[in-house]
Amino acid sequence: MKSSLLAPLMFTPLSPGIIRPRGWLYRQLRLQADGLSGHLDQFWPDVANSAWIGGDAEGWERRPYWLDGVVLLAYALDDAVLIARVTRRVDHILERQHDDGWLGPVHDTSDTRRKPFDPWPVFVLFKALSQFYEATGDQRVLPTMVRFFTPPRCAAR
Repeated sequence: MKSSLLAPLMFTPLSPGIIRPRGWLYRQLRLQADGLSGHLDQFWPDVANSAWIGGDAEGWERRPYWLDGVVLLAYALDDAVLIARVTRRVDHILERQHDDGWLGPVHDTSDTRRKPFDPWPVFVLFKALSQFYEATGDQRVLPTMVRFFTPPRCAAR
């Protein structure tokens, strides 16, 4: 399909944090940030000590799902403390990309319940990373994502 056949966008997507909540919505988001969502990485071992950052706790999808929610929360509230924590957590993951492009933990092959290279949690992470990129413009995100899908890693799995 030629791009000239495509209609122009009717609306321009807004970056996370462009619209600031007020009133009831602000109070609800603030409760979320001050509660479990905003602090899960500080006390729940499966997120705080996740295998996604080299820890020995759960390494499948809990940290990616937490990031998927907390990235937008941090930027919607423009919460400097939460943004700094989210950035540190994203940094941990981006800095640990495997040489072959894989992101995240590799599961023990003796555990027959899981594939050693399970892409599902990576796709959840990519949603969070996309939102992080839209909010920050962090130039490491897109090359990290492209590298994940670049052969020979994809062909080898």
